[in-house]
Amino acid sequence: MNPGYDRSGHDNFRRQITAKCLFCHTGYPAIEKGFDRIGTAPVFAGAIPEGIDCQRCHGPGQAHIAAAEARSASLEAIGKAIINPGKLNPERQMDVCMQCHLETTSFRLPPSIVRYSRGIFSFRPGEPLADYILHFDHAAGTGYDDKFEIAGAAYRLRKSACFLQSGGALRCTTCHNPHDIPRGAEAKRHYTAVCLNCHTGDLHRVASVPGHTASDDCVGCHMPKRRTDDVVRVVMTDHFIQRRNPGRDLLAPMKERHETEATAYKGEVVLYPGSKPPDAGSEMYVAVAQVRQGANLTEGIARLKKAIEKNRPKEGEFYFELAEAYWKNREVEKSIATYEAALQRSPDFWPALRGLGTALAKLGRLERAAAIMQQALTRIPGDPAGLNDLALVYIRLGRDRDAVDTLKKALRIDPDLADAYNNLGGALSTIGDRSAAEEAYRNAIRVQPDLAGAHKNLADLLAARDDFAESEYFYRRAIRSDPAYVAAYYDFGLALAKRERFRDAAEQFETAVRLDAAHAEAHNSLGDMAALLGHPSQAIRHYERAIAAKPDLAAAHLGLGSTLAALGKRAAAIPHFERAASGTDPVVRQAALDAIGAHR
Repeated sequence: MNPGYDRSGHDNFRRQITAKCLFCHTGYPAIEKGFDRIGTAPVFAGAIPEGIDCQRCHGPGQAHIAAAEARSASLEAIGKAIINPGKLNPERQMDVCMQCHLETTSFRLPPSIVRYSRGIFSFRPGEPLADYILHFDHAAGTGYDDKFEIAGAAYRLRKSACFLQSGGALRCTTCHNPHDIPRGAEAKRHYTAVCLNCHTGDLHRVASVPGHTASDDCVGCHMPKRRTDDVVRVVMTDHFIQRRNPGRDLLAPMKERHETEATAYKGEVVLYPGSKPPDAGSEMYVAVAQVRQGANLTEGIARLKKAIEKNRPKEGEFYFELAEAYWKNREVEKSIATYEAALQRSPDFWPALRGLGTALAKLGRLERAAAIMQQALTRIPGDPAGLNDLALVYIRLGRDRDAVDTLKKALRIDPDLADAYNNLGGALSTIGDRSAAEEAYRNAIRVQPDLAGAHKNLADLLAARDDFAESEYFYRRAIRSDPAYVAAYYDFGLALAKRERFRDAAEQFETAVRLDAAHAEAHNSLGDMAALLGHPSQAIRHYERAIAAKPDLAAAHLGLGSTLAALGKRAAAIPHFERAASGTDPVVRQAALDAIGAHR
């Protein structure tokens, strides 16, 4: 079971397997030209290797095989046709291992950034790892200095005095033969023998000191097994070689940390010293690292903007990262201008096209948003999420039939895209096909049982046809899936009020306004409930709050006017009836006109 699957909000089987996942867990997959670019969706043209193969450590093997098959080739020529990591210098040997085994953290930071000039599968043994990828870390002294995580073996080893003082003699392969992994008692003998290659004299000296164990298991004490901070049900060997055991129960159960925006690291992201590159261009990537996952967003935006102005990079990705940072910081206009700057340099970079389309839609520039999203889809026609986004723009444009066609296309590509089913239900409902809408909502729930929006939308549809028992069930499922879902509480309240369960309805409306104090409609409905239950002062208070939040809410003016009139305050009621009569709702307008006539 993958980390994070023991909580209600996990991604279940919708977790996307990205090129980054495959980089460490397979050999080189067949990938379409151009689709190994950082930031693009992986499009695999053929078979994906089932696990790590020889090439990940030795490099591409075609020339080696061809040389071996050529009868005229010498053994020397065959050997030279492929990389032997054991003949590389110590630093390059470590790089071969660290391409997968160096992860500074699995939590939000980011831990690494592949250089924009490189494809995701372009690293080759023998080249400096920093020419391919840069690694980043939490700033020192921020509480992360002793982190012990699942993929941090190289990270921990490189902190060790044994490593730092070895002058390159200690590296991963000093202890580990990747072709032969000892187990059990054999492993203990093997690793102890490795330690004694350097520490025989030390062992004889300290063994005579009272308190030192007579054990011959060096690793058991100086590299103890412990639970990892990020995958708390896994126990691994700590590769930080320590003189003394930390002195606590390293196997004690730990509570899994579910990182949220509120609990994630906020602070400077620093370049990992072990991956410091030889070129000055790292300044740009360090600035990107501040904003990519929002660890240092405000300062990072200024820093990245300044770095771009100074270096004028030709790669559109740097501008894209700044645009994404503006978007996260809710500076939508700036994000649009910066997405456009990214596209000027990289016109075919579809993540920038999608970002631009989303930002334009956010500001209501729907026609251009649709055009940009369509352009993105010419780059990756089979992008179901992009089709779903385009359909949402069509819905806002009133092009519901186009939305239905687009969503059906998305679902043909990805039949498990729950959001597309949910949006399809909305579009079908708008054009009057309630039966097909119900089927779409149920499919959304089938694919993603915790999709609160689909539960709420299905409940709304069932309530509209007076199937209250089932609609109540789905309202409650929506609220259970998302306890902060204001619209679900509000719509559930309306359905309860329709059944004349006024106190139950008021409870739902009260929850809605507790979560969103400016929810004018919920305050208005609370005013209606209070008036019906004979509490005019409460009704007036809620109507006034509704009007404060939305001054042109005609129903609230009508309710307030009616309550004031019932209390004999006709002069105070008339202005509210007049405001209600100027509204666009014909039912409210007529009731207000009738009230004006009755109270003049």
